[in-house]
Amino acid sequence: QLQFINYGASVPKKIQSGNSKIWECAKVALQATPEQRTADDVENIVKFSKRLPFFKYIVNACREALCKDMQLLTLEKGEAVFRGPKDAEFVWFIVVKGRCDMVIRSDQQGKEYPLRVFEESETFAVSYLTLLTGDSGIKGEVVAAESGTMVARVSVAEENRGDFKSMTKPLLYE
Repeated sequence: QLQFINYGASVPKKIQSGNSKIWECAKVALQATPEQRTADDVENIVKFSKRLPFFKYIVNACREALCKDMQLLTLEKGEAVFRGPKDAEFVWFIVVKGRCDMVIRSDQQGKEYPLRVFEESETFAVSYLTLLTGDSGIKGEVVAAESGTMVARVSVAEENRGDFKSMTKPLLYE
């Protein structure tokens, strides 16, 4: 099985979104657009983010900026996660509920070949596909493996990208 993120000898802890109070408060906050979120909404999302390995090395100021603009996508089975060129750089996705499959498709028959499964709390980005496909013309995608899959879309604003790169170097190599 192809692995992109190595959490060391231990298995990543599930975020257990389930029906926890922290998750329910964050879910309500994430349903508002970033422009409509209150300070309490952002605080609830920040509390939830502390359960996510993606935020392990991120300082509070940057965490708050990322959480303020975070979006929650609810996907149907087979629905693609990536939404075009705007998801290509400085955008990461975190599986919050359910799971996602990374697949490539053959041009001849359109058959899908699974490459990787992303479980709850795991992170991925368009760059993961690019590592595998390069300029080969092979079409790859990450899709929801089941209906109701929830994925957090984390986008880094341009003014924070330098700081973000330095804070996440350990994440990029894990």
